[in-house]
Amino acid sequence: MKRKPTPKNYEPSREKNRTRDRGWILASKLPRSSKADAVAADLLDRLKQHAAEDTLPRGPRGLFYDLRPAGIPDNPRGVIYTKHPLISGRNSMEATPEYVSDLLSKMRRVWDPQKGWLVPEDWISDGRAPDPITPKETPNAAAASDAVGRYIADVRLARQAGQPLFLELRSESQDLMARIARVALPYGVTVHSGSGMDGLKPKKHAAERAAAREVPTLIGHLADLDTAGGDIADAFAEDAVAFALWHHNQGAPGSLCVQRIGLTREQALAHDLLDADGKAELDGLPVPHSTPSSVNSLSPTSTPPSSAPWSKPRPRCGPRLFG
Repeated sequence: MKRKPTPKNYEPSREKNRTRDRGWILASKLPRSSKADAVAADLLDRLKQHAAEDTLPRGPRGLFYDLRPAGIPDNPRGVIYTKHPLISGRNSMEATPEYVSDLLSKMRRVWDPQKGWLVPEDWISDGRAPDPITPKETPNAAAASDAVGRYIADVRLARQAGQPLFLELRSESQDLMARIARVALPYGVTVHSGSGMDGLKPKKHAAERAAAREVPTLIGHLADLDTAGGDIADAFAEDAVAFALWHHNQGAPGSLCVQRIGLTREQALAHDLLDADGKAELDGLPVPHSTPSSVNSLSPTSTPPSSAPWSKPRPRCGPRLFG
C-alpha cells in the first residue's frame, strides 16, 4: 500500500526568488536597449499628447494601438508595433502588446526626487483595480460643507426623463469606461462594464433596472470583434433579457433589449484593426472614435459577411420594446 506524501506547509515568510522590483525605482533601473529606449520615449510622448487632448486615462493595450504601426508619426524611432513579430531576440525592433504593457508597468514605478513620478498613475486605466468601499465621512465640518456644495453644483434632474426608452451603455473593456462616459454622462447615460466575461450578478441587476422602469430599456453593448467578444456580448444579452422576461411575467412594467453597437467589422475595417485572423480589439479604436458621440459612429451600417459570424449585431429583446 502506497504511503500518502506528507503535505508541505505553506510558509508565508519563506525567502522567494523575486523576478521584478517592488515599490518605486529610479529611472536607471529601467531596461536599456535600442528598442526599450525607443518604446519608452514613444509611450511618454503619446501619454503627453493624451494629457494635452484631455483623453486620459488610457490603458496599455490602447497605447499599443495608438502607436501602431511605427510609433509617433512625426517622430518615428524605428520600432514596429505588431501583434505578430517576425523577428525575435535582443536585436528585434518589433514591440508586441505584451512588451508595451510590461515596459509601461516598470515605467509606472519610476520616481525622481526632483521631478516626481515618470508616469502619473491617474494617466493609466486599470480594469483590475476595483473601486474601494469607503465609509461616508469627512475629516471636518468644512470638508463636509464643501462636499455638499460640490454635489449641489453637479447634480441634475434625470436627463432621460420623458424619453420613449431608457438608454444604457455597456463595454467589455473597463479601461474604456472613462472615455465613453465623457460623452455619455452629459446626456444622462450610465456606462457599465463587466471587465471581461460578466458574472451572474450584473446580468440580474440589468434586468431588475429595466423591469422597474415604465419605459423599455435599450442597452448598447461594445465588445471585441472576435469569438470571445461575441460570446461575452451574447451571454450578457441572453441572460439579461431572460431575467427581464421573468420580471415581466411577474407583472413588472419594463422590458429590455440589448443591441451590439461595436466593435463591428465595418468599424474594424475603417480603422485598419483586423489582424491576420480577422479579429479586432475595441481598445484599438482611435480615441476620438472610441466614444459614442453619435448613433452613426458606432451603429452598424450594413450586415457583416457571414464569414465573421461574431460580428453580426443580433439584438436580444424582451416583450413590449417595439410592440
